[in-house]
Order: sequence, then C-alpha cells, then structure tokens
Amino acid sequence: MRTIYQGGFERDEWYLRFRNYGEPNLITMMDRTSHARLKRVVAGVYSKSYLQHSEDLWALARVVVGGRLLPVIRSYAEKDAAIDVLGLAKAAAMDLTSGYIFGSKVGTNFLGDVGYRRRWLQAFGVFQTQSRRERAGGEIERFCVDMCEAAESSLHETTRRDDKATIEEDDAGYNTKPVVYKQLSQWIDSSSSDGDKSVGGSETTKTETIASELLDQLIAGHESTGITLTYVMYELSLRQDITRRLRAELLSTLSPLSLRFPSSSTNNKMPDDDGDGSSRIDDDLPKPSAIDALPLLDAVLQETLRLWQAVPAPQPRVTPYYSSTAASLSIDGYDKIPGGVTVSSNAYTLHRNPDVFPNPEAWMPERWLEADKERRQEMKRWLWAFSSGGRMCLGSNFAIQSMFATFARWQPILVAFSSIHSMTWHGRLLTGYVMTVDLKLMIAVIYTNFTTSVVDDSGIEQADTYVAGPVRDKLVLQFHDIKT
Repeated sequence: MRTIYQGGFERDEWYLRFRNYGEPNLITMMDRTSHARLKRVVAGVYSKSYLQHSEDLWALARVVVGGRLLPVIRSYAEKDAAIDVLGLAKAAAMDLTSGYIFGSKVGTNFLGDVGYRRRWLQAFGVFQTQSRRERAGGEIERFCVDMCEAAESSLHETTRRDDKATIEEDDAGYNTKPVVYKQLSQWIDSSSSDGDKSVGGSETTKTETIASELLDQLIAGHESTGITLTYVMYELSLRQDITRRLRAELLSTLSPLSLRFPSSSTNNKMPDDDGDGSSRIDDDLPKPSAIDALPLLDAVLQETLRLWQAVPAPQPRVTPYYSSTAASLSIDGYDKIPGGVTVSSNAYTLHRNPDVFPNPEAWMPERWLEADKERRQEMKRWLWAFSSGGRMCLGSNFAIQSMFATFARWQPILVAFSSIHSMTWHGRLLTGYVMTVDLKLMIAVIYTNFTTSVVDDSGIEQADTYVAGPVRDKLVLQFHDIKT
C-alpha cells in the first residue's frame, strides 16, 4: 500500500475515461506536478478546519437537511408510507454538494423538484455507459456548464455589491457563496494575468477547465455519499438495539430538531409534504465539534465504510521505470518488478482481512468501541475508504460530517455526498472532509427524530461495479416518527 500509493507511482491510463469536455481534472491528471497544483487550489475549502468554521456550509445545511430533507421524511412517516431512500439520499447529497460548490442560488433542489431529479438520474445512467465522445455536449455536461456560467455571474454580482456580507439573504432566507467555483475561477484569472497560457487561456477554455473538475466533484459527491448513507440506514433498520443506543448518545449532546411549517409560504414548496410549503429550523443544526466526539456515531459510520465501501474496486497505478539497472522494485515479496506494470490495491479485500476484522462479513459497530487503543489504530490503518497518498479523496471530511448530522436528527429517511462530497464515481475522488461533513450531519439529524424499518431490501447486495450501490438500485424503508 505505502509503496504503491505513497511512492510516486503514476495513475494508469484507465482513468482517462473520466475526462470531461476534453479537459483534464484531478482524477485524470497523469503527472504529479499538474495534479498537485490543481489540488492545492481546492484543498483548502475542503479541509476540516475550513469546513468546521464555514458559515456558507452551515447555512446551506440548515436549508437542505432541515428545510428540505426532514419535511420529506416527516411527510412519509405521517402517512405510514414507504420510500426508496437511495434516490432520496442521492438527492440530498447533490443539493449539498452543488450548493457548496456553486452557491445556494445556483445549486440544485433535487429534494424539491422530484420530476427533474428523476429525469437527471435517468440521463446520468445513460451518461455512465457512454464514451467521452458520445457524452460530449449531452445533458449532463450542459448541466454543469450552465451552473458554472451562473456561478460566474453571481461572482460579478457580489463584486458589484462590494461583498458586504458572507451570507446574504434572498427571498428564501439564505444565499451562500459559490465557495469552490470561486477558488477555481480566481486561480484561472490569476494564472492568465501572470501569462500562464496553460490554464484557462480564453473564456471558453476557462469554463470548460472548471466544469471538467466540478462535474467530477458533483458526480462523486452525490453517488458515494448517497450509497454510504443508504447502507447506514439499512444496517440500523436491522439493528434496533444499536439505533436505540445511538439516539440516546445523540440526545445526550443534541436535542430533536424544532420545526415550523409556514402555511402561507409559496416559495420552495415540497411536493412530498402535501403542499404545506417549505419548513424552517428554529434552532441551529449541530456543529461538527458537537458530533465529532460521539463514539457510537463514529463507530456506525466507520463500520459501514468498512463493510459497504462505495468504491470497493482496485485503484490502478503504474510501476516506475528506473534509470539504473541496479535498481529494482519489490512489492509484498515479489522482486524485480519492471516498470510499466499495473499494480493496485482495493478496499474490498483490505476491509475483509479476518486477522484485523474478525467475522468480517458481519456489520458490527461494536468492534470499534470494544477494541483497545492499539487494536483500534490497527483497524484504522486497514480502513481504506478514501484511498491514500496524494491522490486520496478530498471530500471525505465533507461527506462524513454531513452524514453524522443526518443520523442524529432523523432516522427514517435517507439522504446523503460527496461525495463520502467526494467520494467517487467510477474512480472519481472528491474532497475528503466535505464528505465527512455531509454524512455526519444527515445521520445525526435523522436518527434523533425517527427510526427506520425495512420494507423491501431485495437486491441490497452491492453490484460488481467500480462504484457499487445496491444491485437493484433501491432500498425501500419506512420511517417512524419518535413521539417522545
């Protein structure tokens, strides 16, 4: 592992299939220099310290998680109706991811606009099977370009207002900045002014350069986070003892979300809540500092990432060539490996090492709580949910934080990205802490207020694909409102 992923091995050309608009992005950059330069541009806004203090992220989370997701779940619970939580989880993940990247005015509302969400997911299913030439200029690529152009316009509007506030309110009560888009836009403008023609040499190139990276982040964010959150809810539905313990832990730090439903509101109506309109949260969502230290919540998520890793497939790298014939490469007992050989590790195998994880096919969050310090550190060393080294997932932090919060507040619905806002789509690695934020937040919010039970889990086993969701692409659960 350390030799391959921290030893300077370059990516295999297999990753080039993820290039968008003919432009490179972090997942498709073969050379380390270009990759490191682009990663430095966006890594800061996905770091744990930045996200924990981001007013934009938490204003957005209050709207998406509390104002959209929770009312949908509540409406199904009140009607005793079942719901496919995989689609719901992906919708929440996309709303969070796109809102953070492009700002709240530009980001999606997949939770509210169910019709467009279904159309987009259908188009995305086709997109996944197409070659780069076939998908060029199609609906998914246009979708991201349109948001890039709208975000660029919003930056100019902010400049004209002299950027008077970090968070400004619009008619819906919130208006967050295009955090990630702004970073990339300013970097390209600065590089161009310095005479660097390799980065965004024209307005067309600038848009496509940014869109290539951000489409990758959108895909990674909604797919991986949605899948992970779905499997968390599945396992908790089967383990009501863990669910009860989790809620007790959450309530020791948090309180159930207080909501009000304005009957006169016509903005942002929820098609799933009988037309009562959008909801508002009277209190703040839990902050990362309040949920990071909760041991059972952490154990639930870590065990789900171990057993149901959203990207269990190999991450191929290429062995380097040596200038000296005396030099040789050895990996795991295999000596004199020549240059140009594809080598890899995969999370599926690593996470099922019985010497590290006894009874590896069982979902046992207790293993993380009962292990002593040395054993727990050993398990963490083998947990490979976000890859490792310089190419590791940037969005893992965002995803995990968001998922935790959801659990704490509502239990019967699911949500979710990045994409774990960035975990991965067919190999796309997103920013680590963003994914962490999304996952923790959603988990915490859901399971403080609801419990869940399985209605239909046929085909819940993971597909044999690079990004591996349920074989039947669904999980039907029922949410039960906790009255006490």
